[in-house]
Amino acid sequence: MKKQTIFKNKKIIVSFLIIIVVLVGGSAFVAGYYFAKSNEVQKISKSDRLKTQEALKELQRLVDENVKLKQKIKEENKTKVEKTTKLVNSEAIDYQENKQIQPSSNDKKPIIYTSKPKLVIIMDDMSFSSQVKSLKNLGIKVTPSFFPPSKRHPNTAKYAKEFSHYMVHFPMQATNPNFREEVNTIHIDSSFTFIEDRVKEIKKEFPNVKFVNNHTGSKFTSNYKAMNKLYIALNKYHIIFVDSKTTSKSKAPIIAKKRHQILFSRDVFLDNKPDVAYIQNQLKKAIKLAKRKGYAIAICHPHSKTFEALAKSKNLLKNVEVIYIDELYKLYQKNKLSKL
Repeated sequence: MKKQTIFKNKKIIVSFLIIIVVLVGGSAFVAGYYFAKSNEVQKISKSDRLKTQEALKELQRLVDENVKLKQKIKEENKTKVEKTTKLVNSEAIDYQENKQIQPSSNDKKPIIYTSKPKLVIIMDDMSFSSQVKSLKNLGIKVTPSFFPPSKRHPNTAKYAKEFSHYMVHFPMQATNPNFREEVNTIHIDSSFTFIEDRVKEIKKEFPNVKFVNNHTGSKFTSNYKAMNKLYIALNKYHIIFVDSKTTSKSKAPIIAKKRHQILFSRDVFLDNKPDVAYIQNQLKKAIKLAKRKGYAIAICHPHSKTFEALAKSKNLLKNVEVIYIDELYKLYQKNKLSKL
């Protein structure tokens, strides 16, 4: 009986030991498994952290570069504005000192001395192929003045290439606020940058242009500051201003005289009335003026009555030599014109 009890106790102890071993072994296995996983997670987390740190450093570098670029652009723009302001100020005469100045009767226009009086006929508002065709068929040295290209007349630069002599009809602000403006008309409050950009565009579209005249522009040309900015921009691109004289208050004579530059201005409008007889009578006035001072500049438009009147006036025009505007300027360069 005693032996059975001992054997039974031994079995209990062995069973207990087996359970303990199993429990301890299982715990160790579980602990080992989770420890391994923990190390793997730590390794992955460390790798991710390094990648994140590198990405943040790259992002910061890009941010710093962007800040530097913005600062550089800001400084360049500031320098450009300062240079522009300095240029305008250095070229300008104080407006308050000059606003009362008007051309006097002693400010004589250039006089040309040749055996035969010269007449320049400028045809403004040139826009369409039909007008180009009519002008070519006319057979008279008329200087076409083309609008800059716009949605309404997109092919003007293309048409200008068909002529060896032409001008650009530069849209400028009119006194009448209800007047229908052309696209990108320059105003008296336009910045110098805007005006210069318009001149730059015109030079790009019409690479051979040497002369521009104002389309409308009674308000613009009578403003000293605005005209001074325009002259600075035109001079930069070697373009000469011809005054259409849409107002008697034009400041072009003052600025041209200050700069010691020649100024050609319109003497006669030919076709304010769409009537052949009226146009021919205006043409006679221009011829009479050309005989008196050596040359005259007349401005007309591509109207059917104007083409008709000019075609019927070829005998009348035999009393003068009709020349292009650049030919008149060449005479000035050869000192056949008295300087201002």
